[in-house]
Amino acid sequence: MDKLDIEACKKENPFIVLADVIYKHLKNDIMQGLLLPGDKIVESKIAQQLDVSRTPVNIALNRALKDGWLERRSKRFLTVRKISPQECFYLYEARKFLEGQAAYLAAKRITKAELMGLKEILLNFRKGNDEPIDDELFCKNDERFHDLIVKAAHNDYISEMYKRIKPDLQRYRYHYKQLIIERNTNENVYMYHYSIYLALKSRLSVVAKDEIESDISSMHGMIFAGNILAKFNL
Repeated sequence: MDKLDIEACKKENPFIVLADVIYKHLKNDIMQGLLLPGDKIVESKIAQQLDVSRTPVNIALNRALKDGWLERRSKRFLTVRKISPQECFYLYEARKFLEGQAAYLAAKRITKAELMGLKEILLNFRKGNDEPIDDELFCKNDERFHDLIVKAAHNDYISEMYKRIKPDLQRYRYHYKQLIIERNTNENVYMYHYSIYLALKSRLSVVAKDEIESDISSMHGMIFAGNILAKFNL
C-alpha cells in the first residue's frame, strides 16, 4: 500500500471512501504476505506514507482490529495478528472437509483444460529442484493449484463455501512459510501435488480425496509438530 495506490483509486472514483480503500489495501497486504504476523502497524507512519490525514487511517485500522486482521500490543501501535494454533486447527478441519470433497468430485468432472492447468502449475513447483522454494512463488502456486481443484468440482455451493475461508487460508499459507522450521524443497512439494494430479487424471475419486487430505495434513502438521497442539488439547 502506497501513495500511488491511493491516488489511482481516487482517480478511478473521486467519491470513494478513503478509509475503505486503506482497509482493503491493508487486508490485501496481509493476505498476500507483504505484511506478516507480528509486523508493527503505526497509524502516524501510514498516514505520512499515504499523504493523508490520520482520521481515515484510524477508521481503517479500527475496522481491521475489529475484523481480526490486527491486534493491539501497546497504545502506540498495532501488529498483524498471529493465527493461533486453535484457529489454524479449525481452518485445517474446514479446509480438509471442503477440499477433500472437491477433489472427490473433481476426479469425476475435471476437464482436459483444467488438467492441463494443473500440470502447468506443477512445473512451477519443480523449478530449481533441490533449492528452497521462494515464499511468494510457493504460496501463489499452492493457491492456484488448490483453487483449480475446487473449481474442477463444478459445484457452486462448494465454491461459495471455499470462498468463505480463502482470506484466512491465504494468510495461513504465509504464516506457514514464516513458522516452518525445516523448509520443504521444490521436489517434496512437487511430489505431494503430483500425486493429487495423477489421481485426478486417472479419475480415481477416493485416491484423489486421500491425496489432497494428506497434502493438507502435512502442511498443518509441519507447523504444529511436537507439543503445540497438545497444549491446546487438539
